[in-house]
Amino acid sequence: MRNGTPAGLLFSSAVIAFSMCSAAQAATVNISGVSVASPAYGTTVGQQNVVNSGLSGLTDSLSGLTYIGNASSAVTTSLALYNVDWYLAGAESGFTNTLVAPGVSFSESNQNNNCISCGASPATGPFLIGTSVNQTSPLLQFTLRSSGGASVTNGTNGNSGSGVASLIFSYLEKGAGLTWSLTTTPTDWFLFGFNDNGGPDADHDDFVGIGHVSAVPLPGAFLLFASGLGLLGLGGFRGRRRSLAVSA
Repeated sequence: MRNGTPAGLLFSSAVIAFSMCSAAQAATVNISGVSVASPAYGTTVGQQNVVNSGLSGLTDSLSGLTYIGNASSAVTTSLALYNVDWYLAGAESGFTNTLVAPGVSFSESNQNNNCISCGASPATGPFLIGTSVNQTSPLLQFTLRSSGGASVTNGTNGNSGSGVASLIFSYLEKGAGLTWSLTTTPTDWFLFGFNDNGGPDADHDDFVGIGHVSAVPLPGAFLLFASGLGLLGLGGFRGRRRSLAVSA
């Protein structure tokens, strides 16, 4: 007991508060904007050089799936503190394209990475390219840049299919290993496809990346949890001392 409150009760309160905090911080990605179909994308390999190449770890098994990609589309989160893991899925471009995010700058120099219709593709498979840690902005901070001069920042997008530099987005469902499936259900994962305006195709496979948003537990919850453990240990120690004194 401490200040009239049993240590066990304090511990229970700490556990409840910690659990509530953890539940409240469950990672959620939100893609805003109007869903529009991109005519260059579909469920066949020929329509998706990277996504359905069989090499990138990405598949689209949903016929007629629409993609969110217009001037109002953006990727946001409701988490107060979070990390973002960034992956390269593939690229098909005549330019070198770069992902820039807090603490991350990655350039894809093999412009035909995981492109099944591009001949001698390196086919390295999806891999982690960096992590943005301890982020607090509701709008995820990332930009795609092209050596051809094009640049698109999350939140200031162009219209998909208009022939200008733009991004399209989709939620992803995580599979085994480094595999994901496109889905319309919000998850912790999202796909972004960059069109670098290098041609009229607007197929958004010039840099295809994956982001994973995960909550960072708030320090206050850990302190409360730790104090509960400490008080429980102190209560148990005092209880043992009283038992020994009685025995003596």
